[in-house]
Amino acid sequence: MFESREELQVLSDLLLCWRFLEFGKKKTDNREETVFVKKLGQYDRIYSVKENFPNILYDQRKFILPIAPKYHTPLLPDSKLNTENEVGFLGREPHKYALQKVYISWTFERNIHKGDIIFFYRIGESGSNKKYSSVITTLGILTDVVFNLKSKEEFLKHCQNRTVFSTADLNEFSKKLKSLVIIKFIYVKSLTKRPTLGFLWDNKILDFPNGARPFTKITDSQFDTIIKESQTNINFIRGI
Repeated sequence: MFESREELQVLSDLLLCWRFLEFGKKKTDNREETVFVKKLGQYDRIYSVKENFPNILYDQRKFILPIAPKYHTPLLPDSKLNTENEVGFLGREPHKYALQKVYISWTFERNIHKGDIIFFYRIGESGSNKKYSSVITTLGILTDVVFNLKSKEEFLKHCQNRTVFSTADLNEFSKKLKSLVIIKFIYVKSLTKRPTLGFLWDNKILDFPNGARPFTKITDSQFDTIIKESQTNINFIRGI
């Protein structure tokens, strides 16, 4: 990439934040381009989840995380269901197109960590047959988990431009800081086929007649079953 303009320098800084490495310089018509590279198929634990991405460790804990329909597609527009009206999710809000996003939870669960792998489970609309309308749509990986927030300012700083909630919503949430957990995650991929709640029951991943609760832990075998059903190819780094 050329770095001759200020906005290109900003892009260069962004690549470096994701641990692209400057490989060298290329001369083109008396102009100079910087070449950035990132190696695939390897993982270095010295660096953060973000700096290693898109290299993802398989040997991490795995969870299902439910999300309400009204928040699902605004936060994860690439995982829109075929039954949803695309017009309703158009817009230029930063959270829609950011790789790094923020999910706010009121879960009592605190035993969640950077590197944990999560399936987002879109809860079916009220009045629908949840067996078919509740589906797993998206794979993500946690980059940070924040709780025990000390101030409204700290809370807002963590959420800025990365969540579906309005400023008014966030201000209201900030009145109950001790109850909140901020989940920062990287959007990895939308599943090609969306496994339904019925599938999760049939394969003993969730207990009938219940849906997923926040941070429902699943085994490697259950995770593999969901991935296979989803017909989605994801290259994990194993054995590190």
